[in-house]
Amino acid sequence: VGGRVESIAVREGDKVAQGQVIAKLDDSETRARLEAAEARVSAAEQQIRQAELQIEVIDSQVTEAQLSLEQSQGDTAGRMSQSEASVAAAQAQLISAEAQVQQALSALKLAETDRDRFATLVAQGAIAQQQFDQAQTQFETAQDTLRVRIAAVGAAQEQVNAAKGALTQTQTSQINPAIRAAQVDRSQKQQAQAQAQLATAQAELKRAQAEQAEIEAKINDLEIKSPIDGIVLTRTVEPGEVLSVGTTMLTVINLE
Repeated sequence: VGGRVESIAVREGDKVAQGQVIAKLDDSETRARLEAAEARVSAAEQQIRQAELQIEVIDSQVTEAQLSLEQSQGDTAGRMSQSEASVAAAQAQLISAEAQVQQALSALKLAETDRDRFATLVAQGAIAQQQFDQAQTQFETAQDTLRVRIAAVGAAQEQVNAAKGALTQTQTSQINPAIRAAQVDRSQKQQAQAQAQLATAQAELKRAQAEQAEIEAKINDLEIKSPIDGIVLTRTVEPGEVLSVGTTMLTVINLE
């Protein structure tokens, strides 16, 4: 890997053991990316918890709607309470979706900044093309995530409108079997949508975890370890220098 040399622990003539850390490259930028990846993992885990909670709520609503369909006339006050709860739940989901859009915008800005910075570094030969390609991929992923979350806002707004419409209908009319059947169908559609959102959140978590693992592996690569027991023959770089990929830092030989 390439990068700025942070420290070199040995000099020419020093004995080294296999696996001994003999030099380190600057990992500050990579650790910042790791923190961002960890934040995305945490956010994805939170989205999964929210989606699972939402599914539990909707499953309960589906069950209630099916029971209501099987029963005769329900209690008007109870139906009003249920409709109001549906509006509140839909509005809460909309607020959450809008917050996720803002989060996705922030992630996109960060990914764009990283991509532009890596473009400069790769042009200077300070980093490998692979690192820039990874930054470009992260930028494109952030764009895709933003589009998905904007679509989720639209879906959430539709749920709010549908819930408000159901509340108005409850206020102005008695719920007959046909209307109850429509409620079951609507709840089942909401159930399917919530399950799709859960699947999306689970996929996002897998992507974030893969990115985190990749960055952690990169940080490990920034620690240069001796491949053998031996003696340092040459030391060709000093701390502060910026190395391109493939540059020799130290030569270690086994005299035995």
